[in-house]
Amino acid sequence: RDHVLGLASEVWSAPAHPVQVAAAFAFAEPAEVRGRIAASRRLHASVARAASEILAGHGIAHRAPAAGFYLYPDFDAHRDRLRTVERVSTSRDLATLLLERFGVASLPGTAFGEDERVLTLRFATSGLYGTTAEQLDALEHPDPARLPWIDRSLRSLDRSLAALLGSPATDVGSENRSIPVAPSSRLAR
Repeated sequence: RDHVLGLASEVWSAPAHPVQVAAAFAFAEPAEVRGRIAASRRLHASVARAASEILAGHGIAHRAPAAGFYLYPDFDAHRDRLRTVERVSTSRDLATLLLERFGVASLPGTAFGEDERVLTLRFATSGLYGTTAEQLDALEHPDPARLPWIDRSLRSLDRSLAALLGSPATDVGSENRSIPVAPSSRLAR
């Protein structure tokens, strides 16, 4: 038993060799890794900014995204309507309603330590990037929010919030946003 525990502690204290090799490669910051990071930043910024504009268009308070793909909207300005029309009084109620009625996934603020009555959610815009092939196309595009499948997802978010809040869709930034794109050839490589 002691021998097995000793071996286990050594095995579990370090990642497997292939993972170590991959990490060493990435930490050397070759051009491929730097390019992928830059493309990922552009993708996250473009889509998070577009989603942020939609939230703002519906009067939903939130911090503008500075990095990454998460938004943390606060629906307090809509508390009365949500309570009386939708019977929503907690962030969990709100997250459940958005998912069940509109297919919009989010985490309630309670998952991040907020009191249940604080109507905050966390949205991950990375779920709007599409299939694997579409994600690869989005990484290569200078303005990913204009791609048809991402634009459709953003419009769907806009319509869902409009229906939830009893407001018109904002169509913020959507005019002439969507453009055609050829399928990715990167998967064939």
